[in-house]
Amino acid sequence: MRRSIRRIFIGVTAVGLCATGVAGVAHAATEITMDFGAPTRTVIDSGPTGSSVGDVIITTGDVLQKGTDKRIGYYTTNQTTVRADTSTGKVIRKVDLSIVLPKGSLFATSLIRATEGSPPTQNMNFAVVGGLGKYAGARGTLVHGPVAEQKTFAVAITLLP
Repeated sequence: MRRSIRRIFIGVTAVGLCATGVAGVAHAATEITMDFGAPTRTVIDSGPTGSSVGDVIITTGDVLQKGTDKRIGYYTTNQTTVRADTSTGKVIRKVDLSIVLPKGSLFATSLIRATEGSPPTQNMNFAVVGGLGKYAGARGTLVHGPVAEQKTFAVAITLLP
């Protein structure tokens, strides 16, 4: 009887340690880099003429293999103005970004500070909040390089394990 209990205890302990060991293994983050081509842009001015809360900007462009002109997908943004200071031209936009690649899609979101009529001159940081296909359940960060006077701009994504 004691041997049976001891065998069961040892077996359960071994299974528990294996499960803990597997779950405790640290996986490295996944780094993805690409370039975005210059976007086409559609503006929906929903309030008074000029920047105002509720205005929408929709952009779309090609996703390019890093450092090349090879198209590997496309991206879209839906940008809604959530704050606007008409005296300074400063706006804050809620930006939802979708990236469509051959094996799946990634979704990211951010609040971006901008000056009306001027493309961003600094990096923009996004939270990766999901994905489809190969990227199902994705989470992490995305850094989008400056857009001003660029034909393409760099995008670096870090997906958490």
